[in-house]
Amino acid sequence: MLILILLLLAVRGCLNARKERAFDDYLRDLSALVSNTNQLSQDFFGLLRDPGDLSGNALQAQIASYRGAADDLLRRARGLDRPDQLAGAQSDLVLAYELRAEAMRSLSRQIPNALGRTGRGEAIDGIVEGMRVLLASDVLYRRARDEMLKVLEEEEIDGDVAQSVFLTDPTNWLDRLAVGAAMAHIAGVTGAAGEGVHGTEIVSTVMRPGNVELSPDSTNNVRAQGPELEVSVLNGGDTQERDVIVSYELAGGGVLLQGDATIGRIPPGESRSATLAIEGDIPKGQELVLTVVVQPVPGEEISENNRASYPVLFE
Repeated sequence: MLILILLLLAVRGCLNARKERAFDDYLRDLSALVSNTNQLSQDFFGLLRDPGDLSGNALQAQIASYRGAADDLLRRARGLDRPDQLAGAQSDLVLAYELRAEAMRSLSRQIPNALGRTGRGEAIDGIVEGMRVLLASDVLYRRARDEMLKVLEEEEIDGDVAQSVFLTDPTNWLDRLAVGAAMAHIAGVTGAAGEGVHGTEIVSTVMRPGNVELSPDSTNNVRAQGPELEVSVLNGGDTQERDVIVSYELAGGGVLLQGDATIGRIPPGESRSATLAIEGDIPKGQELVLTVVVQPVPGEEISENNRASYPVLFE
């Protein structure tokens, strides 16, 4: 009996040691994967904030290399040799890396378009959508990590799970104007914007019918029957600007209405207007917030005067 007990203890010890090694190996490989992921995030967003002296072509090549790096990280995530107890967490982990690779592929297509003079609006929307996918990947990774920590506790195994946040600044990268400003800056630095001084700003916003010039400092009473905006935009630079994108967002009262229009051209020093119909069910008698945005043109460095918000009450 003593020999049998000793044998059982030895077998149990071997099994426990094997289990611990399996977890240790998995966590070590995951830590290396996360380290490379965090470095990719740092490099990618560092490039968007400051492209340095890269040309437009060099910038596109660098972004393409980041797309390839994300695909390689996905391959490594799929190849992790996980213990059986981590099957569910591993599924969420792989899905997180699939979203990251998908987002990087989309961003590598959209960013070059956002630096040009045509198709910028759609490209900027595509970039914001790609950033939302990255945010979703962070949520999935956090869920996978929480599940892993729970399993480690249940299995009485010492260890930690590396944290991974790819989208470290969602406040800016999920904001359409902030993304447009970043792309405008990159276009200016890389030469994609061409020569000259570039800059636009909102001069006025008028609501029709009634021709009410909206004020950002007090509630604006306007009519709810067929509302339409006329947004005047000034070209403060010395270069003619083309395809200037103007958009609005009406929020509050359980609704979110959006729309945009394009001004074909604005000569330097002159103003032109965009007309935008507000379409959808608008709640009456409630104060809503109307936000008007002029997307920065390529090469524009100051975007603080490209957004205006107005409290409005539809009657």
